[in-house]
Amino acid sequence: MGNNSTAPDVQTKELKGAFPSYGLQADKNNVKPLLHIVEYILNRVVASITLGNVEATQARTDAVRNKALHAGFDEMFQLVQPHTKPIHEISCEITCKCSGDGDEHAKNAVLKSLLSYDSCYAKVVIALAAFALNCGKHLLVSQLYPKNPLAKSVAILEQLPHVADTEKPKFCKLIMAMLDVAKCIADFEDLPSQYMTPDTPVMQNITAQYFPKAVEWTIRSIVACVSQIMGHESASKPSSDLSRLTLEGNKYQKYFRDQLEICKKFADNQVDDAYRRLVALINEHGPLKIFTDHKGEQLALFHQSTNTLESIDVLKGKTVFLVISELDFSEKDLTLLVHLYQQSRENESESQTEIVWLPVGDASATGNEKQFETLQAAMPWYSPHFLWSLDPAAIKYIKQVWQFKKLPLVVVLDPLTGKAGDPEDFHMIWTSWAYSCYKEDQIWLKDTVSSIRFLIGSFVERNLTWAPEGKYICFFGGEDIDWIREFTNTAREVAQAANFQLEMLYVGKKDPSEKFKENNAIIVEENLGRTVSDLIGIQFFWLRLQSILLSNEKQGKRMDNNLVMRVIAAMLSFNSSNQGWAVISNESSRVGETFEVTKAKGDTILKCLKEYNSWMLSAVKRGFLSALNKHHYEHHTSKHCNHMILPMTGRSTDMVVTCVECDRPMKKFISYRCCDD
Repeated sequence: MGNNSTAPDVQTKELKGAFPSYGLQADKNNVKPLLHIVEYILNRVVASITLGNVEATQARTDAVRNKALHAGFDEMFQLVQPHTKPIHEISCEITCKCSGDGDEHAKNAVLKSLLSYDSCYAKVVIALAAFALNCGKHLLVSQLYPKNPLAKSVAILEQLPHVADTEKPKFCKLIMAMLDVAKCIADFEDLPSQYMTPDTPVMQNITAQYFPKAVEWTIRSIVACVSQIMGHESASKPSSDLSRLTLEGNKYQKYFRDQLEICKKFADNQVDDAYRRLVALINEHGPLKIFTDHKGEQLALFHQSTNTLESIDVLKGKTVFLVISELDFSEKDLTLLVHLYQQSRENESESQTEIVWLPVGDASATGNEKQFETLQAAMPWYSPHFLWSLDPAAIKYIKQVWQFKKLPLVVVLDPLTGKAGDPEDFHMIWTSWAYSCYKEDQIWLKDTVSSIRFLIGSFVERNLTWAPEGKYICFFGGEDIDWIREFTNTAREVAQAANFQLEMLYVGKKDPSEKFKENNAIIVEENLGRTVSDLIGIQFFWLRLQSILLSNEKQGKRMDNNLVMRVIAAMLSFNSSNQGWAVISNESSRVGETFEVTKAKGDTILKCLKEYNSWMLSAVKRGFLSALNKHHYEHHTSKHCNHMILPMTGRSTDMVVTCVECDRPMKKFISYRCCDD
């Protein structure tokens, strides 16, 4: 019943079973985008006839218009293009032959002969599209000719058709009946093709008899409408055909709606049965059985990077990230995930990690096939071969068991047991990836975790040409370039006076704006410090900090006992505003030594450094950072405290976060945000 996307030219590796392909076929019968456009045009035509003022009907047709152009003009143009030739051919026949006097049976036969499509649904929509093309052109000219001389000249040559006032209601009712019948047939196309085929018992009578009859009726109705508007109906028989055809169409409409309910119930029962079998399979053999169809056959996975179809067996023994989303995957998230994945291919320990994308969405939406192909082409990991390859029972499992609603989810499969962890919101993939691949529980025991250099991360550090060993490292951020100039120059002067080497790295904000790019350029030009020129790198830097903090919480560790965690919390707090800030540490600190760090907002840290002469002797005696912290806490009281925004983890958390200014536990609130700006 559905249409399926054209299969890419792929190589198929040795597979243990045949892989059925379900979904939309981009063949000549895929006319779904056309129906939305036809509906919009004919609604406008009917409104202009009944109300006489098209502009007054704008609100009425906006919803249909949005559906018609949802995919965008260029994309819709490409989707409709394969059908333009038959539409124009039939449109010409309607204008040249069907509008003149003559035998209506001959006119019907002419139109029917041009409808070479296999699907009755396609025939109905193509015929209506040709009719709508004629009506739409006439409507445009009639709207324009009172004010536009060119349109007026065209109207004279065209001899614009019109409908007699007495016949307008019947004419419009028949047009709406044709639309309703076409939409009823379209609803059958949206039934799950895995369970509903023309040979399915509940569908046999509909597809064998009533769909062909609906095609015949649509053609007769179009011919009757054209004869009416071109003024060729005889005076003795003004429009009896219009009323009769409308009644006939209403009967088809009622029949199709009644049968559709029966078919939906049948399909739902089939899905429920398959769902129960799938749940039993997953409980016994693990979540990878979600790639099984209702017949128990294994589905293929397409790997974009290698352009191959592979068995799900390639995932066994690996850490698998199932990324579940609709087709509105954010470009930012996709870009970051691609970088994370590509970086993992360079790390032997992470090569045993795979991503599989599970697309879930509305099969009836226009342009979904194109969206799927575009996203799939940008993903170097595994995905289903076709858009709707996943069985409806699998989709039901994803929605009911993994609680997928609209926002992307991540489900991690354990490499040893194959069992699925709790579903997490998509942004938690950074945490889950680190926790699964880097084995955070072991990392926290290593010496490197007690060095602030650990916070930089390999992705950022590989893009820096520096040698920070034995030096002090300063992270600083904010968007005020005047503060940045003053702070970096002051910090360098103090470092020189205190006789230590200082490396300064500008890390801006988690969501870099144009201001961040401008500041980066100025910092480089004026040699104010080091920068991360790659915006992906700076986003990874902040996501990594967030992931470290959340994975620490995932292990049930207390933040107040871990200075590194407190530093990360401070930086994430500072990131919530545009003000300047700085974190300074001695990179050479190791476990067993006193790991010291100074963290403060911009005005505070700058003032402390400018007052260096007043605590210089203390720095010689106690050490630079110890003296700086003592001066900071004794002489500078914050006027207000901070807030920190962390993503929800999909579960309650007992993590206690303390304020970086006053050390009191921070209260938890729920914040609703539509974006990161």
